[in-house]
Amino acid sequence: MKKNNKAYTVGWVVLLIAIVAGLALGQARKPQSLQVLRDEAGVLNATAEEQLARYNADWDESYHSMVAFVSVDRVNG
Repeated sequence: MKKNNKAYTVGWVVLLIAIVAGLALGQARKPQSLQVLRDEAGVLNATAEEQLARYNADWDESYHSMVAFVSVDRVNG
């Protein structure tokens, strides 16, 4: 009976180590914050671009997600 308890304990320890290692690797490999704001049409002024960049930074900090803003003068197709 003692042998089974040891195996059970070792199993839990190995599981916890795997979870901690997975979390550590996930945090180490997460992408760096990327700011994407392209105004190829030239329709945004500096204030609007700054505000959109702040919104993007807030989204990244709060939800760990990125929003891309792209302004084009026309769409073909």
